[in-house]
Amino acid sequence: MRPTFTRRKALLGSGLTLLAAAGATLPPRRAWAMPMAPLRVGVLADLTGPLSRLGKQIQTGIGYRAEALNSAGGHGGGGHGGASQIELIVADTAGDEAAAVASLLEQGVHALVGAGPRVAE
Repeated sequence: MRPTFTRRKALLGSGLTLLAAAGATLPPRRAWAMPMAPLRVGVLADLTGPLSRLGKQIQTGIGYRAEALNSAGGHGGGGHGGASQIELIVADTAGDEAAAVASLLEQGVHALVGAGPRVAE
């Protein structure tokens, strides 16, 4: 009597299971081609006053990194063609961090970058 469960059947079954699992984790094909809206990041920096030199260095560093990500295809694409670009919106705290944060939030930023208690709130 021949066994009904062979090595060939086991390999075929496990291969089909892996293919089904991989197909279940991929987004629908039409979502790959859709461009995503830009990721709007609010940057808080002291661009005027005694700390302006540090603020401009922060702005330059964040801008450099955003430019590098954008030239590499954007953020969050994963190679599917739907990567979103990073759009920086810079606000000078000018001694009033709360007003700068409120201004950025009114502009619809998705994230805030900067140091200070208002950014954490």
